Amino acid sequence: MKEKNQTQVEELEARYDTKDQHMRMRLEEKKQKIDEERERPENKFRKREETLRREFEEKEKSEQKKQETENQKRSEEEKQQRAEYDQRIEEMKREIEDQRIQYEKQIKEREEEDRKREEEYKQDQEKMKNDHERIIAELQMKQKELIKKRDSEEQMRKKREEQEREEWKRKIKEAENDKETQEEIKRQQREWEEEKKRQMRKREEEERKRKERHEKQLREKQEELENKRKKYESERDEEKQREEEKQHQKKEREQKEKEYEENLNQMERCYERLEQERKKEWKRRKQKDEERRMEKRKRWEKMMEDLKQEHEEEIKRREREERERIDRGEQECDEIKQKHEDEIEKMKKKHEDEIKKERVELDNLRRRKEQQVQELKERLEQLNEVKRLRKELKDKQSCHVM
Repeated sequence: MKEKNQTQVEELEARYDTKDQHMRMRLEEKKQKIDEERERPENKFRKREETLRREFEEKEKSEQKKQETENQKRSEEEKQQRAEYDQRIEEMKREIEDQRIQYEKQIKEREEEDRKREEEYKQDQEKMKNDHERIIAELQMKQKELIKKRDSEEQMRKKREEQEREEWKRKIKEAENDKETQEEIKRQQREWEEEKKRQMRKREEEERKRKERHEKQLREKQEELENKRKKYESERDEEKQREEEKQHQKKEREQKEKEYEENLNQMERCYERLEQERKKEWKRRKQKDEERRMEKRKRWEKMMEDLKQEHEEEIKRREREERERIDRGEQECDEIKQKHEDEIEKMKKKHEDEIKKERVELDNLRRRKEQQVQELKERLEQLNEVKRLRKELKDKQSCHVM
């Protein structure tokens, strides 16, 4: 009975294991199919993305080529306009130059007349200028001598200071093994440096005062010469009047030249303004084209990003659904496996209970059998006792008969 129950349990376990393996195999096949299904839309999306990218790049390249053609055409037109503007400006320059030559020819005759009158005045001016230069030269010579002397003294002083600094360095180096002595020497050197700085400030102050005196002398001499010049000019009112007339003519000439230059500048400014407007318009169009191109690229990238996001969300949704189905399948397999294990355990328990019950019955049967054997033994003993008594009785009866 026990072997039979064990055989039933093993057969049930084998049947359940086979069923579980089949379910697991179907689940793995389903997972593999899910992976294949996931790769299929991924490949499809990549092909679609590549197609859209290629179409966009071809369209962008075509638009760029078209834009380059338009830019080349615009550049040639602007080059032609520039040549026309340059030609107009050159014509105006030639016209202005002709007017200037004609005007200069007119005033040259006037200037020749004025030149003789101015010659005497220039000689007087030259004499006054020479006097002024001689006085200034004398002052400058004196100043140079002072500067040369001061520079020589400054060089000697710097040389002495450099020698003294070298001496300080030598003393510091000799006392490098004696820190206290070295520090004292360094302190003395700092005091010496401070004294030199003080002397330098004093010399600079003296130099500043000397320059102020020299400048004052120059101003006094210049004022003196200026007074002489004013006095001289006051005596030459007539010459001054002619000079004023000359200046007036000069101003008229300058005014004419200014007008000519203004006309030319006006043309150039007009051209520059048009050129700036053209460049600005060119830049605006180029920027607008670039912005439009960038906007198209952004829209395309946004579209690709949306498609990619939509594709990823679809894949995630499918993966989630398939994962849920797989989880449900695995859970179902686990539940069935648990159910089978529970049934096997229940059967094992039932078999164990039956075995226990059989053992109890066998024990009871054994006890009853032993009890029966004991009873039979007792009955046999009783029977033997009866037989013995019967025999004794029979023997006694035989004795009595005798």
